[in-house]
Formats: sequence, C-alpha cells, structure tokens
Amino acid sequence: MQGLQVFDANGKILVDTNKRIGKILGQMTIYTAGSGDRTVTNTDDRLTKGKPFYLLMGEIREKNKIFVDFNGNQVTLRFGNYVDTNSTISYTVIYGVY
Repeated sequence: MQGLQVFDANGKILVDTNKRIGKILGQMTIYTAGSGDRTVTNTDDRLTKGKPFYLLMGEIREKNKIFVDFNGNQVTLRFGNYVDTNSTISYTVIYGVY
C-alpha cells in the first residue's frame, strides 16, 4: 500500500488515501448567447490517470441541456438546445479524476 493514513487517539482511521480521493485537474467555462449549440473541448493528459468526474456550476434552466463527455485525455462540454436569444448564460465545469 502507498498513501497516507491518519488515525485518531483511539486508532480509528480518519483519512485513508489508499481509498479513492478526487483530484481536481481544471475547469472550463462555456458562454451562450443567441440560440443553438455551443461546444468547448479541453485536452488534459492527466485525465487518463484515473476515473474522471465533474462538477457543474451555473444556473440550470429547464429547456437548456448541458452535456459533459470524457474521451481519453479530452473533456468536452456541450451546451445544447439554447433558446433564449435575449440573455447570456455561463456554465463552469470543474473536472478531475479519482
């Protein structure tokens, strides 16, 4: 085993990095204005070092769809079916591996 284990005074494990702990690798932001689809792709070789995950930040609206796809060392953020031509919306995806 490699990693860090932290125990309390009674010997109970408080932290065990031999289990999976997520590592944030970066973030991407997509802005929408007008109508239609928008796509942003980022290449990060560290994505191949574990199982990818993401956190989505932004105002989710019912008719708008956000798609996040991991493929090898790439993460793609696609904003589809945007229908509001009077405002701009931004979404940020924080991505990483565990």
